[in-house]
Amino acid sequence: MPDRDFSHRIVVPTSIVLVTMILSRIVYFNSSATVATLSGIVMFLAIGFGSFLIYPLSFARGASLSERIIGCLLTPLVWNGIEMYNVSQAFTPAESLFYGVNILSIGTVAGQFLIMGVCDFFCRWSQGRAGRGDARALSPFAVLASVSGILGIYLVLLWGEGVGLHYLLIGLYKDIFL
Repeated sequence: MPDRDFSHRIVVPTSIVLVTMILSRIVYFNSSATVATLSGIVMFLAIGFGSFLIYPLSFARGASLSERIIGCLLTPLVWNGIEMYNVSQAFTPAESLFYGVNILSIGTVAGQFLIMGVCDFFCRWSQGRAGRGDARALSPFAVLASVSGILGIYLVLLWGEGVGLHYLLIGLYKDIFL
């Protein structure tokens, strides 16, 4: 399957999630409260959990590991870029870039790595059971991605009762910009 073209391997799976996020964002900001709530949920699911769709689809289509990683990170990074642009309407470019390193963005990227690690394990396990590939379900990437994702989520949600990293970033902001 690796002989499939780039668009089939990664662009199609990634576009499903990315277009869903963009369309739900447009609906979110241009609709009534009920519709906005529903589209906000869809947007949140696309940003936070789109890798559950992108990784297995791109794996099955023969995408390389780097293509799968880029595909899974693209939607959260595009969302973060949009948010940095929105913040730039009121803050300096440097402050807007600094905003891109907030705990929500860090947590989202960490979550994507955790999802990729889990998906890699199950994709390889499924492939091995079907006799189509390496029987080793636990790859170094699955371990590294899962561990780094858990550590990132720990830093964002649990360290210092959930505010340790936030206070660290606020202190850094004060030192740089104030």
